Amino acid sequence: MKKIKRLKTNSKNENNSPSSFFIKDNDLSQLIEPMMVDIVKKYAKVDLGGRKPISSKKDLYIFELVEHIIEVEVKIRDLYLSELFIGNYSASNKIQKEFTRHDYIIYHLEFYYINVIALYDRVLHLINYIFNLGLADRFVTKDIITNNKNVKREVVAALNNIDKSLQGIRRLQNKIKHKIKLQERNERLKNAELFEMAAKITPNRDVQLMKLSAKIGYKLYIKLKKKELEQNRLNLIAMLNQLYNLLAPVVKKHIKQFDSFN
Repeated sequence: MKKIKRLKTNSKNENNSPSSFFIKDNDLSQLIEPMMVDIVKKYAKVDLGGRKPISSKKDLYIFELVEHIIEVEVKIRDLYLSELFIGNYSASNKIQKEFTRHDYIIYHLEFYYINVIALYDRVLHLINYIFNLGLADRFVTKDIITNNKNVKREVVAALNNIDKSLQGIRRLQNKIKHKIKLQERNERLKNAELFEMAAKITPNRDVQLMKLSAKIGYKLYIKLKKKELEQNRLNLIAMLNQLYNLLAPVVKKHIKQFDSFN
């Protein structure tokens, strides 16, 4: 599996665990987070009729912007969860009865790869909103966004950089979604699957040996795979931090325009 090109990350905070934002080492997140808190406080009071309506255009803009940012964050969180779940097969007796460990691993890998591309798609929707392109959902594609003259060239370059890093995963997820089950080309995983299958048909005296061989193989595979998935996620976060830094001045400009009308 081709890895996403590695970028340098902030040594003080490499986003190894969840926080208010996963993608937080950038000007956009630092600009928006306090505004988001203020809006929540401002509109937190709920009457019998439901949530207090947002009264100003500026607040509505920030609220909708935060919604788009959170949609990107949700996908980063999903990638993080896949890293956790892939090694968590023994946590449920029901799962062990219904699925082989191999099927369980493949399920979470497929979920991971599909979500990587879903993450990129949600970034495109964020760009559509920030630059006020007004594109209908079906037109929010990489080619349409990057060829739009209203999108700054440095933003286009950042989007292209992210897209280029995802080409291997994009091919994988297309096969998964439209053609065949993920075929993970890893000898350790294949051997572990063979031992797992053999344990079901092997005479009783050899079952424990087969199970132990499978368990060791899966453990070694998962250890390396989790590192790969984590590094892919951290590289994505690093690239998104760079993109968000480019988006921050555009958002600031919009907010100043709202202030000038007051």
